[in-house]
Amino acid sequence: MFHSFKTNIFKYLGSKIIPLLGGLGVLLTAVCPLWGSSIPVFSKNGQIQDHMRTIELNSILYVSVNDLANVLWAKQFWSSEKKKMDLKFSGHVITFTLSHSDIVIDREAFHMPLQTLYREGAVWVPVQLFCRILDNALPGWLSWNQDEKRLQILSPGLNITDMTIESKSNGTLITVSALETFSIEHALGPSNWLNVTILGGRLDPEQFSSSSGVGCVTKVRAYQFGASCQISMQLSKVPSDYKVFQREDPSEIVILLRQSQGNDASGSEKNDFPSELKPNQNLALFDLIVLDAGHGGKDPGATGPTGLKEKEIVLDVTKRLANLLRKHLGVNVILTRDDDSYIPLQQRTEIANSTGADLFISIHANAAKRRQVGGCQTFFLSPAKNDEARAVAMLENAALKFEEEYASGATELSDEDFVLRDIVSDMLQSSFLKESEDLAASIQTDMDLNLGIKNRGVDQAGFFVLVGAKMPAVLIEIAFISNTYEEKLLKEKRFRQKIAEAIYNGIQRFKTKYESTM
Repeated sequence: MFHSFKTNIFKYLGSKIIPLLGGLGVLLTAVCPLWGSSIPVFSKNGQIQDHMRTIELNSILYVSVNDLANVLWAKQFWSSEKKKMDLKFSGHVITFTLSHSDIVIDREAFHMPLQTLYREGAVWVPVQLFCRILDNALPGWLSWNQDEKRLQILSPGLNITDMTIESKSNGTLITVSALETFSIEHALGPSNWLNVTILGGRLDPEQFSSSSGVGCVTKVRAYQFGASCQISMQLSKVPSDYKVFQREDPSEIVILLRQSQGNDASGSEKNDFPSELKPNQNLALFDLIVLDAGHGGKDPGATGPTGLKEKEIVLDVTKRLANLLRKHLGVNVILTRDDDSYIPLQQRTEIANSTGADLFISIHANAAKRRQVGGCQTFFLSPAKNDEARAVAMLENAALKFEEEYASGATELSDEDFVLRDIVSDMLQSSFLKESEDLAASIQTDMDLNLGIKNRGVDQAGFFVLVGAKMPAVLIEIAFISNTYEEKLLKEKRFRQKIAEAIYNGIQRFKTKYESTM
């Protein structure tokens, strides 16, 4: 039996079928008495995997687009207005138009000498011409042998492509890269196996299966079951709670396994999970935040008109923010410095990475030659788009002169964008870029609402302290210490507390937003 018969929704109604299509904005498949025959579809290893229905007109062999969708593991969509069928698979889209000789693949049109047909309740395409076009547009998917009249699948059409496992401070974080949105089922089974079933998922089991352990995951096994796949993970410890969800940007399935201290149950000691253990909807995605008070020690940072030092002000604000986060948000907070110590810029980021932090926030006070310049601003890491942002980055990156390898001249700092362009370029590909920008916007919104100074908005630049951060990361300029009025404000404990509260509110809103969608 052909795959397409499993989901058929149309019945053959003779010549009246086409007028009926106009009112159907749904998946287009066909159930009808067909005339013609079928051709075998071979897998990459030469085994017959399926068959496709065919019709022959004027010695030209046509295949069913509906069956073609099954071969490509594609979703099918019918546009009643435009009489178009879309096949969507593995991030690609192929569009067929009834009685038209062009097909569109990923928005690029390709001319086909023969038209797409509608016959017997189904859409048909000349197989040889189509495969030739597909091979030009998306090589490596299908191969057509005209002499033997056989089709071979070269690519399995995977939509689950990769998996990473990270050991975090409070458990284990597993991310599975996905090209589509899925329904997901999960269950804890005997011998500490967590089974995650992805309905409609397609993966390469060999790529995912592993015996090397990370965090509490000791083994990974993957299986493909027809229209669904399963990823099974054997755990060394019973999680105190867990959560499985999919998020859109980036598109990935996230599995959070939280471990509480004192939970030492292992597979060798306990083979079954307690039956009452359920996912905890209150499991936090962001539960460890690293706060970085800029400068310190031999690096005073900027100095105000009356001698107020940036390193002292930002440390006080950072400590106030840490207290708010611990008390009201219930998260763990680590400070890169809690006294007047000098910490190299790269080491600050390494602290965040080595502790498995979920957010990294670096706090500074701005300065300018013109003392009337003022306001607050929040940055994320990306190449600067304007001279003002570039100047701020240069000011903060100047702290590198206190580090031995730079002070000795081992590294040249003459280029205004000296911040390791290759690494910044890598950051552009990071899944944390969007989150960092959102975090910056959330914090900046609350500072604008509560501080009563100019809102300089969200911007981007190449801050060395943010380079390499493996989590959403921002740098905040709380005010201009060089501005006489704002220096006076920064001297006031009440204003510094308002700054801490504004940043706290921004973090809280960001945390709530992201966890509510997961």
